[in-house]
Amino acid sequence: MHAKTAVPSAVTLRQLKRGDRDAVLAIEQDGFPTSTLHFTFYDHLEDADSFGIVAVEEKRVLAYMLYEDVDDQIYLSELAVAKQARRRGIGRMLVTWLIEQLPQYRRDRIELDVFKENANAIALYRSLGFKPAPELSGRRTMTMQYKRQSTARRRKKRLST
Repeated sequence: MHAKTAVPSAVTLRQLKRGDRDAVLAIEQDGFPTSTLHFTFYDHLEDADSFGIVAVEEKRVLAYMLYEDVDDQIYLSELAVAKQARRRGIGRMLVTWLIEQLPQYRRDRIELDVFKENANAIALYRSLGFKPAPELSGRRTMTMQYKRQSTARRRKKRLST
């Protein structure tokens, strides 16, 4: 088990911008060589239901996350951290931020797909409360879902402990 290191205070989150394209695509290609993000990058910026966040340190993009407001949930479509920035808690920082935004979107659920062989990502998502959805056979990915407890359930749970 790896020791968790705190995210340096110099790492900040901000909205994805057009000028981030090269940095984001470099991170994506490094982790997912067969990615097609280079075809859809600008779509994420222009679609009213698509959003992007980057983690930045000293003006350098270290990670990015793309998500969409779809039907009654948030769909986390992309999350990648630059190789040199991994194991620093930046992916956790991004997903935690998204979980905290659920009330703003009036949603209580996040869904994502993750490659089954990506044990580190699966462990991260599980540690944040994501659970595997019923599996469809023959897929290389697994769907995971996060469901935020209602305020009443959280209050009741706190009172019972």
